[in-house]
Amino acid sequence: MLFSARQLSPVVALIDFPERFVPHETSQTGVRERAYEIWRRRWLIVEEALVDGPYLLGEGLCASDLHLAILSAWDLPTEWAEQALPKVRHLASAVAGGARFQEIWPRNIPLP
Repeated sequence: MLFSARQLSPVVALIDFPERFVPHETSQTGVRERAYEIWRRRWLIVEEALVDGPYLLGEGLCASDLHLAILSAWDLPTEWAEQALPKVRHLASAVAGGARFQEIWPRNIPLP
């Protein structure tokens, strides 16, 4: 949970709102591109840490699963994620398809 909260979540702001960090549009493009590089590298760390699942710790759903599933719906290029993050995508699908979230997930978060 700490990794996703401290290493993944803050990068979203750099990708989505670079103007908050640098004033000029040309600099904003550079910030966004660098943030995407960091974003992808950090997701590869998550991918390596995942077990055969379907969840982070195996069979039991935990709060970290929910946070990772939500974050994985943001700013990940679909083609890249399909190839580089199969375990992350499986986790997100398991969370989204779970009985607890089946009704609310599609209304609030894009499915992987």
